[in-house]
Amino acid sequence: MAKKSSTGVCRFCGQSVIVENGAEMTAPQLEESATMLCGCDEAIKYQQEKNRRSVAKQRINELFGEDAGEYKQPDAVRTMMLNVVDAICDKK
Repeated sequence: MAKKSSTGVCRFCGQSVIVENGAEMTAPQLEESATMLCGCDEAIKYQQEKNRRSVAKQRINELFGEDAGEYKQPDAVRTMMLNVVDAICDKK
């Protein structure tokens, strides 16, 4: 079966970007995908910030989550740490 693509628009520069398998995406999903694929300066900055947030949350879950053995923390503590990551990334 052929992949159905669609076109999204970068939220920063307005450039149209072809999003593979985007035929069933909503407009906001297409915009997000296009922004994540765009090469403009603002989109690259956004991509890096989003990646930084994702990596930080992944590390928290690796270090203190279910598979952390004796270092496993209660869900409330991990939730607080994840919220701190959001606050730092949002510069609040």
